[in-house]
Amino acid sequence: MKPLALAATTLAVTSVAAYGAASWLRISPAQPHPGATLTVTYDPKGGPLEKAETLTLVYGFDEWRSDRAGLQPRGGRFETEVRIPSEAAYFWCRVEGRTEQESDTNRGGVWGTYLYTDTLVSG
Repeated sequence: MKPLALAATTLAVTSVAAYGAASWLRISPAQPHPGATLTVTYDPKGGPLEKAETLTLVYGFDEWRSDRAGLQPRGGRFETEVRIPSEAAYFWCRVEGRTEQESDTNRGGVWGTYLYTDTLVSG
C-alpha cells in the first residue's frame, strides 16, 4: 500500500473512533486542520452529565497542557468553538460539570482526533 493511502486510511479510522465511542460528543469539521477553528457539540442526554446545567470543555493539543472553555446551551445540546494552533497535530477533550469529579471522560478516556494537513509524512 502506498504511504498516501496508508496515511489516509489511518487518519480515517482514527477520526471514526473519535465519534464512534459515544454519541454524546461531536467534533466538526470531520477533518480538522491546524490553524482552523473546530466546533465541539455535546449532547448530555443519556450520559453521565444529563442533569448538569453548566458544562465546561477541558481540552488540549498535547499531554502536558490543557485549556478550558464554557459550553453554551443550544437547543438541548451544548457547544463551543476552539481555535487550533498551527503547530498542533492532535486534539483531545473531555466534558466537566460543576466539579472535576462530575465529568464525562468517554468511558474512562477522552475524545480525540488527529488533525489533518496537506503534507504527508512517508517512512
